[in-house]
Amino acid sequence: MSLHNTDSLNIIYAGPIDRYGYELMSQVCETLVEPYPKKVNLILSTYGGDPDAGFRIARCLQHYFTEGITLFVPHYCKSAGTLIAIGASELVLSDRGELGPLDVQLVKSDEMFERSSGMDITQGFNVLTSQAYEMFNTITVNLKLKSRLSTKLASEAASQIAVGAFAPIFSQIDPLRLGEIQRATEIAFKYGNLLKVKFDNLQEFGVITLISGYPSHAFVIDRKEATTIFKNVRQPDTDEIAWLKKIDGMIRYYIDSPMPHCEIINNKFYQESDNEPYNNSDLEPASEGSDNSLSDTQRPKKSSSSSKPPK
Repeated sequence: MSLHNTDSLNIIYAGPIDRYGYELMSQVCETLVEPYPKKVNLILSTYGGDPDAGFRIARCLQHYFTEGITLFVPHYCKSAGTLIAIGASELVLSDRGELGPLDVQLVKSDEMFERSSGMDITQGFNVLTSQAYEMFNTITVNLKLKSRLSTKLASEAASQIAVGAFAPIFSQIDPLRLGEIQRATEIAFKYGNLLKVKFDNLQEFGVITLISGYPSHAFVIDRKEATTIFKNVRQPDTDEIAWLKKIDGMIRYYIDSPMPHCEIINNKFYQESDNEPYNNSDLEPASEGSDNSLSDTQRPKKSSSSSKPPK
């Protein structure tokens, strides 16, 4: 499936993944009238967001487009964007395109507007556990061989030393926080496994790799690395690259917007338009005071067409 095929629709989604974005995607799909193409090309550009909304967006697309979802990634498709990618039948990553891990992001209790990776505490806990065991084992062996103590006495002494060294550190770990991380990780794991069923585009252990296989949330999963996780991954062809360049300005504008943008760009646009690429300088600036944390009922009733930049 390609951007210039007449048997598929082209949908652009750019900006944060949130419930408002899910509402926009739902509204776009609900405007479709039978018979419409059951294949879609989704051009997705996002830094991530709410995994619940990401799951709903992917499910929405799978419901309306039963024959295939080709996901185009011209730039960033991180975090919850990668969750949507799991639900696609094919991934097309540009040279600058990148996915990201699915490790959960938690709000820092002592910082405003800052988040930390859920893997930070888990990996820290695993390192401490490993070091405590190594200390206990080393001291036990040394006491047994050098001091000629019995195994029982040597292990008891090693246990006291290890506990004394690590107890103050382990006492700073909040068990409720660990439980929160475990639940959030299980949610990501469950969503991933549910979304992969439709088109079966994940390699074996793909979900586990995305959740715990990378050292940081910002880790770059480029096209080559993506082939180790997904089955159908390719680079865009010459015509697709030219088309993506035409809408690059719009994509770059909306990815940094506090509110997501979603619209259908039909194939006629691709076949007949000779317009120059979108120019960010021609776009109206985002309204001041926009708050992406607002609930759906608090947001302005903004239709997808009203946010469309001039061509």
